[in-house]
Amino acid sequence: MSETTEGAPVAAAKGNVLEELVDMLVAPARAFAALRTRGAWPHVIILSLLTLVVVVALRGLLEPFLEANMALAMRQAAAKGQAVPPEAARAMGSFAWWGFVFSSVFTVGLAALLGGAALWAAGLLFKVALPFQRAVVISAVAAVTVPFSMLAMALQGAVLDPAAIRGLTDASLGPARFFDPATTSPALLAMVSRVDLLGLWAVVLQAIGVSVIAGVPRKTGWAVAGLAWALSVILGTMVSVLF
Repeated sequence: MSETTEGAPVAAAKGNVLEELVDMLVAPARAFAALRTRGAWPHVIILSLLTLVVVVALRGLLEPFLEANMALAMRQAAAKGQAVPPEAARAMGSFAWWGFVFSSVFTVGLAALLGGAALWAAGLLFKVALPFQRAVVISAVAAVTVPFSMLAMALQGAVLDPAAIRGLTDASLGPARFFDPATTSPALLAMVSRVDLLGLWAVVLQAIGVSVIAGVPRKTGWAVAGLAWALSVILGTMVSVLF
């Protein structure tokens, strides 16, 4: 049965984990139907490994964004009278790369847990029967967008002038790329960074997932996924302000 709307039953795919991840790209309702009663940690592991491969293989194209981000942090520290010695700066640069690698790999797992919590909370507000475990599954497989975000950054690194890159937000596929990270408040930058093409793609997948797994109309899935996204924006902005 093909993908349908309004929460109508969708036939589950009879494939393996890899086939289900491919289905997330071409027939997400069918992929979610296959996961109504199953866990998604094999999917998380595969997506995390794929993200690791992309990041390591394309390091040369990703590093200009990290170096620009580090240079910005150094300038801001110096402006506050906290200049970093050259030796420490070099050590921090190496740490920044490996920190980026590990954070990229763990992004999928964190998206599954934190995004699942947001979906679960939003489901409660809309009175949708969406257990926390099912919400985590939805958020986990919707994180299929994560390796694509790394690939999109690398592709931009291949065409942009490294000297013109100002920081990580220059790789955004949204309005954040038009804000100067040196003069924009961290709160505003964190907020606009969430309005990103690939991030919104994940919201679309979550909306479909809520509709299929909770058996509710598609418009209800959109409402739950949209509220979960808004909650994540608010929390992310608060964290950027506090820390």
